[in-house]
Amino acid sequence: MYLQIGDPSETPLPPDEVRICAVHFQPYPDRRRVRMLIELTPFQSPPDIAVVVRDAREEEVSSLSIIGATEPTMSLTLHLRDPETEEPLLVDIRVSYEEAGLVDQLEEQLFLTEDGRHG
Repeated sequence: MYLQIGDPSETPLPPDEVRICAVHFQPYPDRRRVRMLIELTPFQSPPDIAVVVRDAREEEVSSLSIIGATEPTMSLTLHLRDPETEEPLLVDIRVSYEEAGLVDQLEEQLFLTEDGRHG
């Protein structure tokens, strides 16, 4: 079992109760990279996280996988394959465990504006 040391008021949850709490995006000025901040509920066991980004034509333009995340809050950089990516982008985030399967999923629209506005 994996236990996090952190805020004692936040009890780590079993795999089937782990959820995505928040996601924030901040595009870089080059429009080729996007900083993504993801926050999960505290967890007892490290979850796997998969992120797939598709453009307006539904073509995959970025993806990343984390096997056994160690922290509930992570800052990640998504690298977009095409500088002329058609907006809006659809970001699909999935949290899973090998033994429990998919426990949470979130889809967010992303626009490559300066403020990282997403719908």
